[in-house]
Amino acid sequence: MSYYVETMSSLDVICEKIHDAHGPRWERSGVCVACVAEMMDRPDVSAVRKRAALVSVMRVDAARELLYCEEQRRTHFISSLLKTLFSAVDSSLLDQTVQVLVQVTLDVPNQALLLFILDQTHSRWSDGERASLSSVMFLGKLLDAHPPLSQTLTSSRLCVLECVCSALLVSDEDVKADVCYVMFRIWSSSAAVQTLPDTLRQRMCVLLLHTLSHTHTTALTVNCLGVVKQMCQYSDVVCVLMNLKDGGEDPLLYQPLPLILKKLLLSAQDSLQVVSVRCVCAVLIHAPLHFSSSFIQADLPEFLLEVMSGGCSDVLLWSVFSCLLLLSEDPLFFSQCHAVYGVEPLVRSLKETLENPTLRNSSLNQICCDFLLKLSMSLISQEHTCTSELQDVERVLQESLPSLSCCASDWLSVLSDFPQSLRNTQHCLIYLLHQSVLHGDRFLSDSAVFSALLRFVSCVQDLPASVLSSVLYLLSVTQHAGPRLDTVCVSVLSRALSSCPLLFSRSLPLSVLSFIFLYPELSERFGAPALTGRLSEETQEQELLELINTHPAALLATLAVACDGESAASRSAVAVLQCFLRSSDSLSFSGTSDLCDQIRSVLLGVLQRHTHTGL
Repeated sequence: MSYYVETMSSLDVICEKIHDAHGPRWERSGVCVACVAEMMDRPDVSAVRKRAALVSVMRVDAARELLYCEEQRRTHFISSLLKTLFSAVDSSLLDQTVQVLVQVTLDVPNQALLLFILDQTHSRWSDGERASLSSVMFLGKLLDAHPPLSQTLTSSRLCVLECVCSALLVSDEDVKADVCYVMFRIWSSSAAVQTLPDTLRQRMCVLLLHTLSHTHTTALTVNCLGVVKQMCQYSDVVCVLMNLKDGGEDPLLYQPLPLILKKLLLSAQDSLQVVSVRCVCAVLIHAPLHFSSSFIQADLPEFLLEVMSGGCSDVLLWSVFSCLLLLSEDPLFFSQCHAVYGVEPLVRSLKETLENPTLRNSSLNQICCDFLLKLSMSLISQEHTCTSELQDVERVLQESLPSLSCCASDWLSVLSDFPQSLRNTQHCLIYLLHQSVLHGDRFLSDSAVFSALLRFVSCVQDLPASVLSSVLYLLSVTQHAGPRLDTVCVSVLSRALSSCPLLFSRSLPLSVLSFIFLYPELSERFGAPALTGRLSEETQEQELLELINTHPAALLATLAVACDGESAASRSAVAVLQCFLRSSDSLSFSGTSDLCDQIRSVLLGVLQRHTHTGL
């Protein structure tokens, strides 16, 4: 009894000058539904009292049932609520009105009632009342409560949806954000999408690109991108979005989707970056080779890598790697990277990733490894042409990358440990070090790499040619940071090179040749074979001339190759020697070196012999 008295007391305040005209049959649990209905129609009742009345209705189920028991009463109440929805300015009253309207549709699950609400809403929009924030928000909540209503909007009530889409042209970005939510609900229903006319699909695409090109708020941008991502589930819509270029003939100005997404990557907001990258993935997943060129030519890979190198969350990192993996399906990904801004950002991203601790998330680790594998093989294949050797390298990387749980600073300790079980992991680290240094980045200091690799090669025997090639390259470019090799170290290297004759069948880098000719024991045994691989392929004579001028022993090795049969390498060696003899450097070279003058006469004899035989 006390509860009833207390409730009626508060109700008296709400329904002052109204309730006396109503009998007790309108009351349920202290709530007079007649008062509530009448108050919603009266302009002289304050927003505070109207909201309090609606709150009381929401709390008492029996009161709502009394409102619904007659269709005319129910219809009148809904019309009053819709009028309030379009006319009220108090935000708390509008929120409560939306809540009651949605609850009515849940209490009375009637398709005719939903259609009545849609028709009333459209009528008000058509009569010149703009699509207000509350009315669009209500439609979004109505779609949440009644998912099948999405198909109704794309079929029998298409006019309502057209009005909603047009609201993307208003200036209020809060309204546009709610419009995007309605569109998201539409595109989340496959049944609704199937009945959506092509003309409206096209219009939605244009409106979204126009909105994204001019938005200023994060909420609108995120909601827009959410719709775009949902639309990209359908390949025909992806084609429409990707083929819209710079506004075209449409009076609405907009940027192409790749440029919009690239711009969003530059934002400092993690949420915007994640959604934009996922939109790129949603486009590419349909046909990477077909759509990737647009993103690559817009320099999107560079921006993705800059996002990674700046540090990012696991979610963003996973999204970026997924995107890069899809982009790298197109050979243009690597060629464009080299041509436009070099491979350094790619390698830097690899460094940033590998310097992190074990990747907490298993799917992140896998997607990261997949991209690193593809990146590494693309770089390595530029140096190695032997198919079987490339397959061996790929196998090692594929096996070792997922379990590479140490950060770069711990690599030296891994290289210094020599159980057989670590062998592939060590080879993997050496491949990665090689590629990073080759392309201008350092995971570790040169002195540390030089010392670690000397220990490694002294303790591990029978290295594959690809691994030994990487070791030699790394030693050759980091030797400046270490002492000159002593006799023991030179013997160790000599033994390793002797065990791998396959190494000299390839064109070795000039830095490796310089390293070999720096030590007499190595140059005497391996100088000529090392030069043969380089001379067997198309080579720049000037490069080898510089090598000869820097290392006198290289002249004898070149002479040895020139005297060795009628091979392509010997013919190239003769051409290099001819250039050397014609150069002014040869005079100062022979006069100041310890080599005897007889070298010059021997060179002339060799060249004369080759000339007489038709070379």
